[in-house]
Amino acid sequence: MSSGEPLHYTIVPAPRNPDIEGGNRDDDEDLPSPFFSVDDQGQIYLSLPLDRETCDIHIITVVASTDASPPVIAFTEVIIQVLDSNEHPPEFESNPYQVVVAENSEKGSSVIRVSAMDGDRVTGAYGDLRYSFGHNMAPELANIFRLDSVTGWITTLGLLDREECDRYVLPIIASDNGTPAKLTSTTAVVIEVRDYNDNPPQFSQSHYVAAVNEEALPGTVVVRLTTTDRDREQGRSDSSSTSMPQQPQLQYYIVSGDPRSQFGIRQGEVYVERALDREEIGSYSLQVKLFFLTDGNCLTVFGRLTY
Repeated sequence: MSSGEPLHYTIVPAPRNPDIEGGNRDDDEDLPSPFFSVDDQGQIYLSLPLDRETCDIHIITVVASTDASPPVIAFTEVIIQVLDSNEHPPEFESNPYQVVVAENSEKGSSVIRVSAMDGDRVTGAYGDLRYSFGHNMAPELANIFRLDSVTGWITTLGLLDREECDRYVLPIIASDNGTPAKLTSTTAVVIEVRDYNDNPPQFSQSHYVAAVNEEALPGTVVVRLTTTDRDREQGRSDSSSTSMPQQPQLQYYIVSGDPRSQFGIRQGEVYVERALDREEIGSYSLQVKLFFLTDGNCLTVFGRLTY
């Protein structure tokens, strides 16, 4: 084209490929791109907002033509790459996360993985997410749990004790790599600690003292032995929790101090089983053994009762 001849520029649909019979072409391809326009100086302008997440590369065809008859025409292809802008904050898959962990889990056990997605593309710089604990988290929790900033995995740094704390709430932040300002979102991880029966029941007193008339009829209750169990007490204080411990099966036996089998015991109640005679035996010192079966183990506790 002559340098002095005026030119006109137009954005047109891309030329058909003659090697493809029938064209096999979408209807939209017969229309010029609606996102761009061009003036008579050949400057390309933006006509509509662009969305990189919808399309990150636009290819347009520009035609330059003269006023001659017939006109002289030239085509060129312009490739426009859309740069990303940080417009989408990360979004967690769940808010909150909830998980149950056994208190006897080993150090370094995996608890849960938090994960967020970013509308600015996970492959782009702005979609490169990092995870951290929230600033409002209790400082001591950083000594109990670890959060991998890249994978989002939460693991234990030590053993958990449900009797010390049965529920932890960890605030989690996901932040992208945006500039000049990073976009963030938050969630919470609620960790319920499931009980493991690591506290055997104990008699409330190591030594009981009671009195009974020698005329007491068989079946008369002399004293009730009570026990305490930190595991069961913790379970009662949170009876709605799914991690409530299984109640141990308690069995009581008089193992010594009753040579004539004049006393019996059921469900912790010591009662008269046979007639008593103060003139023959004026006092008894009974030793009681408590068996409890839980978690597949049978353990024993001893107590003493004096009449």
